[in-house]
Amino acid sequence: MRVVGKDTERGVFLPEVMVASTIMILAVVALVTFYMTVQVTWIEADAQVKLQQDARLTLDMMARGQGGISGIMEGTTDTTTPVNIPNVSTIEYTSGIDSIERSFYLSGNDIFFDPDTGVVGDEVLIAGNANSLTFTLTGNVVTIVLSMQDQIRGKVFNVDLSTDVLLRN
Repeated sequence: MRVVGKDTERGVFLPEVMVASTIMILAVVALVTFYMTVQVTWIEADAQVKLQQDARLTLDMMARGQGGISGIMEGTTDTTTPVNIPNVSTIEYTSGIDSIERSFYLSGNDIFFDPDTGVVGDEVLIAGNANSLTFTLTGNVVTIVLSMQDQIRGKVFNVDLSTDVLLRN
């Protein structure tokens, strides 16, 4: 027969509890570190995607216009109303549809659309965060180069896009 005594019964000793607690704390610290890294990566990737979408939409609006009208592609190669680029960050063109002179231009970090250069005060802000905007005209093709920049949590994000727009004949 077996005698149950003090020497045969065992419980959890303090060193075992300390080892288990240390392992648990290390696991929690690792999970929190992983979560914070993933969160920062998500925020930075989201900022980069939003900036790239803004740049793409801005280029699309300049090329095609709002709702497919008023864009640079409406400009005509007609010599009586040519496309004019007074400086590299401004373009003036006369629509081949309604003969209204329109323009896009960079002012500070903002890109504006003027739907009628004959009317003062009707300019529309189409994008902010623009670093540079360049128009070049070669024959009947306008090349638009757009550089946008944004800063999120101290980190600077840049997007550079360009497109070619074929003018009407």
